[in-house]
Amino acid sequence: VYSEAESHFEKSLQIIPDSLQSYTNLAKTYRINHKRDEALQLAEQGVQRFPTDPYLLRQKAELLKQKGAYSEAVDTYENLLRVDDSSKIHLATGELLEQLGYHTRALGHYRAAAASVRQNATAFFRAARILYKIGNLDESLQWSRKGLNIALQVMDHEQQSLKTLIKEESGWLHGENGKKIAQTIKIQQDLIDEHFHFINQNFDHKDSEPIVKDLLNRHKKSAHLSMLAGRYYMDAGKMHEGHKLFKRSLLLNPKLAESHRALGAYYMERNAYRKAIRSYEKSLTLEPLHSETYASLINLYRKIGQLDRLCDRWLALYKSQSDNKTLRKHLIEALHKSDRLKEVKQVISMQ
Repeated sequence: VYSEAESHFEKSLQIIPDSLQSYTNLAKTYRINHKRDEALQLAEQGVQRFPTDPYLLRQKAELLKQKGAYSEAVDTYENLLRVDDSSKIHLATGELLEQLGYHTRALGHYRAAAASVRQNATAFFRAARILYKIGNLDESLQWSRKGLNIALQVMDHEQQSLKTLIKEESGWLHGENGKKIAQTIKIQQDLIDEHFHFINQNFDHKDSEPIVKDLLNRHKKSAHLSMLAGRYYMDAGKMHEGHKLFKRSLLLNPKLAESHRALGAYYMERNAYRKAIRSYEKSLTLEPLHSETYASLINLYRKIGQLDRLCDRWLALYKSQSDNKTLRKHLIEALHKSDRLKEVKQVISMQ
C-alpha cells in the first residue's frame, strides 16, 4: 500500500512541483518506507521552496540527526525555532548541542524549554546536569527539585487517568488510550529514578535532604517516591527513616517488589529472619525472575534450619513453572546445599 502511495505522490510532485502538500505527503511516505536518504533529499528540496514550513524543517532536522550530521541538524532546528518556539524543539536542539560539547548554548535551550507553559521535566533534568558540570551546584540541585516535582505531578495525573480508564473500559491495556497512558507513566518513572539517583550520588545528604522532605510532603500519596526516598535514607545510613518509608510505600502500593526486598534486607541485617523471609517471598510473587531474591531466601532458610522445606516448596512450584530458568537455577543450588543430589539430577533431566 505504501509503495503505491509513494508512486502516487512522486507523480503528484512532478505534476505540481510547487505543492507543499505533495512534499509533505511524499516525505511521510519515504520515512514509512525507511528511505531515509530519499526523505532527506526531498526535505532539503522542500525547505528551499518553503523555508518556513515547520513540518519540512522538522523532518530535515530529524533526518540529519539520524544521519549523525549534528551540526547541520542544530542549524535546521534553530531555523525551525523561528517558526515553532516550542519546548520540544528547544529540548531537541539542546540535546544535540550538548552532544557536540556546547554546554552553554545547550543550557540556554534547556532553560527556554523549561520556561514553556507545558513545563518539561526532562528540560529541568538536562539543565541540572549541565549546571552541575559547570560548578553551579546550588542551582543544579534546585533545578533537579523542580524537575522531580513536575515529573511526579505528571505521573500522579496519568496514574489517576489510568485508574479511571480501568473502571470505565474492559481490555483497557490493549486500547490506544491505555497504552499511551502506561507509556507516559513509564517515561516519567524512569526520569524520576534517574534523577533521584543523580541527586543521591552527587550531593551531600545535608544539602539534598530538605529537597527530599519537600517532595515527600508535596506528594504524600506517591508510593514510588516513598520507595525511592526509603532507598535514599538507607544509603545515607538512616535505616530507621528508610524502613518507615518503605513501609509507607507498601501501604500506598502493596505491589512494589523493590520495597518488599528492601524490607527483607533490613530485617535480615537485624537477624529478624522470619520477617525477612516473608518480605522476600512477597517480592518473589511479584517478580518471579529476580535472582538475588532466590539467593537471599536460600541463605535465610539455611539460617533457620529449614532449607529442606524451601526445596520442597520450590520443587512443587517448578512442576508448574518449568520455563522459569531463574527458579530452576536456584532450586538446583538449594538442593545441592541440602545434599539432595538425586533430586538435582531429576530437575536437570526435566529440561
